[in-house]
Amino acid sequence: MLTRHELTASFPELHGQTVERLTLRLCHAPGAADDVAVGLLKLRGGRWHRFFLDVDVLFWDEQQDLDPEDLDVASADPEVRFELRDVAGAAGRTLEAVVMHQAAAGGRLVLYFDNQDALCFQGVDAGTGTERTAMEWLHGVAAPARKKRRR
Repeated sequence: MLTRHELTASFPELHGQTVERLTLRLCHAPGAADDVAVGLLKLRGGRWHRFFLDVDVLFWDEQQDLDPEDLDVASADPEVRFELRDVAGAAGRTLEAVVMHQAAAGGRLVLYFDNQDALCFQGVDAGTGTERTAMEWLHGVAAPARKKRRR
């Protein structure tokens, strides 16, 4: 079972795995950009991986099934709403690398795919004393070279 709380991390056990589904739980608040609250990654023939960034720290948990709270879109605040959205273009792709590192702008989780596309989750200062997580596709980006093991 894979569970991590890291500032920097690599996930070699996920390399070569095919994505069955990648769903985001998005938070919409008035006057604010969308926030990726939680990412839900299902690998073909495998388990679910739940991840999120919080103050530049990656929280990653592997689980057999999703928790009901991951699928709950209800909000106690009538101004805030949640939405579940599948990431178009992720299903069927093979993960080449999954890397978390610290960039000048904050924590950055990158999922590199076999077609030189990458999906980047970046911690962003929202300017209100809070942080949000933005997501963007990067194109023409090769996965970092794997380190060779010494024998």
